[in-house]
Amino acid sequence: MSEFEAKTRVRHPDFGEGVVVAVLGDIVRANFLGEEFDVDRSELQPIVDPIAAVQALPNGERKAFQGRAAFHRTFEAINLGVVPPDPDQLIDLTIDSHRLVKHIDNDLKRAPKHGLCKGVFGYYGAGKSHYLRVAKSVALRKGWVVAYVEFDPKAADPAKPHLVYRNITAALEFPERDDGSRAHGFLGLVREVREQWQKAGIRNLPYFSKNAWFKNGFAILLAHTHDETDEAYVAACAWLGGETQRVSLINRLARDSGLRIGVPRMPATLESAEIYCFHLVVINEIVKALGYSGLLLVLDEAEHVRGYNVRRQERATSFFDYLARSAHLPLATTQGPYKNAHGWELPDYWFEGPHFGLYVGLTEGDIFSEPSEHIRDACVFLHDKEDKVRVRTPKPEDYEHWCRQLFDAFHHHYPDASEGLASPASRRQMARILKKEFETVHGDEVPLRLWTKLAGLACSYLVVRSEATKGQLAKVLETAARQTVGY
Repeated sequence: MSEFEAKTRVRHPDFGEGVVVAVLGDIVRANFLGEEFDVDRSELQPIVDPIAAVQALPNGERKAFQGRAAFHRTFEAINLGVVPPDPDQLIDLTIDSHRLVKHIDNDLKRAPKHGLCKGVFGYYGAGKSHYLRVAKSVALRKGWVVAYVEFDPKAADPAKPHLVYRNITAALEFPERDDGSRAHGFLGLVREVREQWQKAGIRNLPYFSKNAWFKNGFAILLAHTHDETDEAYVAACAWLGGETQRVSLINRLARDSGLRIGVPRMPATLESAEIYCFHLVVINEIVKALGYSGLLLVLDEAEHVRGYNVRRQERATSFFDYLARSAHLPLATTQGPYKNAHGWELPDYWFEGPHFGLYVGLTEGDIFSEPSEHIRDACVFLHDKEDKVRVRTPKPEDYEHWCRQLFDAFHHHYPDASEGLASPASRRQMARILKKEFETVHGDEVPLRLWTKLAGLACSYLVVRSEATKGQLAKVLETAARQTVGY
């Protein structure tokens, strides 16, 4: 595999610094001070810029709300019962966020040595997906590359691992580097690999060098300029990202470059769990070499498999087992997971972890209905009881404090809305009204998202009725909260 390609900066002992124009076997044509010379590749030394450090913000650091429009989008999301789109506002407007962020941060710190595989359980509307989104936001702030994917019976079916892998690569999000740059998606990862090929030692990474798909795929991609307007090149990158039908295009690029190598088939068969999990292990290895903290997968709605027939459940469980083993410390057994007869020799990476981090969202259902059953038999993602996270209803005082935070932020951006939330006393009063009704229910009788929507109702009401008095707003909240409790 060549370390030289068009536009690579190089240094020659006689001609000084230059830029590669073309590679012709062992001869490299390079431009030195406006003139092109053909020189032997052995005479050239690539110039590699240092990899910019990845930003990792200290615990508790927050960015201020970025204007009224951004806050408006946030409380609109609260009214709809969905997660606020801005990661920093998501953390700011999370009930008991300090405790939650600290807990997730500790899990991330322990991950390289102790593994990170958490099953996050919660009933509908309890905040399970919110927890997972917070985990994603915290991880990005701590320098992790994150992919958030919701399992779907069609688009991201865990019984078809290639679909999940394709969705993961499409969902890759990168933290910002200290120089202000940020990679975007799988194409961004490919670009960073090319730029840091020598500096990061990608070629010699243990798992990368044993993965024929990545090793041969990058051998072909490096023979071409990284041009995101070149449809053939982009299609070849997409093949490496799981677009299985693009295999002929990447092999065509190899022939166009005179390379006598090809890529293995990227299997779309159902029995391919260990191959696609191996790809994720390689991606984790690559992002660490590039200076990131690691790869974190956040997978939601894993309970979809309960509606599958027995054979599809077996396939999904097999894939889940590979994912879990790759995120955990190796099990104390010599027995590996179920291996598929695909004909490829892969390293036993499931005995060599932990590799990437993993959060999985599940509704509990009857998973733990048998008390004597081992926790791993009940849920393949859990190897220990500490791996289980149950999203619980917050304490009334924590809910009241969150309401106050929302009302304070609303007043900051809508100071002239009305007297309803204009003074600290009125904001305390509205928060107490909601807390009082919140205390009348137990556990999961009323989904938490309805309580957050009630607080958002106070803000929305004043946006459309700026003339409303404090008494009118209090009556609206009391009526809506009591109707919610009795619904």
